[in-house]
Amino acid sequence: MDSPIWAALSAAERSAVDELIRRDHRLPAAVRMREAFPAEPRPGLYETLDVVAERYRELGVSFERRPTLPLDLTTLTEQVEALPGRTVIVGAGPVGVTAALLLARHGVRSVVLERHQDVYPLPRAVATDDEVRRILQAAGVDEEFDAIARPARGLRLLDARHRVMAEFPRAAQGAHGFPQTSMFDQPALERVLRAALARAPECELRQGVEVTGVEQSGAGPVQVTYRRAKGDHVLLAAAVLGCDGAGSVTRAAVGSRWEDLRFEERWTVIDVRTSLPVHCWEGVDQVCDPARPATFMRIGEDRYRWEFRLPDDARLDHERLRELVAPWVDLSPGADFEVVRQAQYTFRARTADRWRSGRVFLLGDAAHLTPPFIRHENSTDHLCRRPCRRRVVQRVAREPGPGRDCSS
Repeated sequence: MDSPIWAALSAAERSAVDELIRRDHRLPAAVRMREAFPAEPRPGLYETLDVVAERYRELGVSFERRPTLPLDLTTLTEQVEALPGRTVIVGAGPVGVTAALLLARHGVRSVVLERHQDVYPLPRAVATDDEVRRILQAAGVDEEFDAIARPARGLRLLDARHRVMAEFPRAAQGAHGFPQTSMFDQPALERVLRAALARAPECELRQGVEVTGVEQSGAGPVQVTYRRAKGDHVLLAAAVLGCDGAGSVTRAAVGSRWEDLRFEERWTVIDVRTSLPVHCWEGVDQVCDPARPATFMRIGEDRYRWEFRLPDDARLDHERLRELVAPWVDLSPGADFEVVRQAQYTFRARTADRWRSGRVFLLGDAAHLTPPFIRHENSTDHLCRRPCRRRVVQRVAREPGPGRDCSS
């Protein structure tokens, strides 16, 4: 094989890459090849993908999973109009409810199925970008979101002694007409979205239900089975949007598998409410300390978040917490410092190998997982990129027509 990248690999690495290719794992093969080089300058991901494609040809391995051909919008609309049932959205997080509101603006009726009885009350996502602000504007909730959001000045990369190595400013008003970065509290955003959902006659929210199956066969409706206190129920859906997160039930209906990009780290996330004077530049700090990397940001008037990569056996008592936050705030005994939430997360980088099958779609974390570093959590990657979101809304249908609800 005439490639300097391939020639530089050891026999063991070549064998490992070929084994991944035989299992049809394209992205992991490219990442494995790139990481075989000990230091920069490593080959780029696109360069290693080109080598992987050449190895596919040399090994005589065909691509087992081909992208689904795009459907003609007019044809799909006609198909959906002829089917019973509404669009079913699995999951009432920010992605699912936003999708329902956008569909409602196109006259599309939907049922949103959510396993929790109410909005999950503890903090999770805390940052978003100006493209998502445009999506929220299209969903009709931007003014309400503006009332709960706080613009951030950008991102700083700090060394282990907290000296600024680089700064990436974010404008208070970017090209999309909104702050380029906005901080917020996810439960507050979800309450705003659900209030809008309750005002939309095209939308129905069913809470406290667990989706157990999604099945589609031929040109007929998609069958969605869910469980609630009184037993199992069935909905016939014109289309299904899987917004049910990393453990998606819908992903199996699409026939999708995770492509693992081989990033996995366990971090401790601490959300705090305090009236203490906190050293803060109104942006995000990313501490690039190999021994103890960390992230810090201000979320609201008295709300802050710290994230630390700690040893698995680390105990986070008061003294350890005081030591960790000391560069930003003096945590003296008895100080006003309420830990709202402390949790450990395993951050992963994965993407589903296909995001649609027929009239079943994957959105948000059901389709891809992105570590939240450099604030990639509720960016357009997570909430679903605007062009992708537009295509999903269009493909579901403009006017589904009168349908029947076949729940039992």
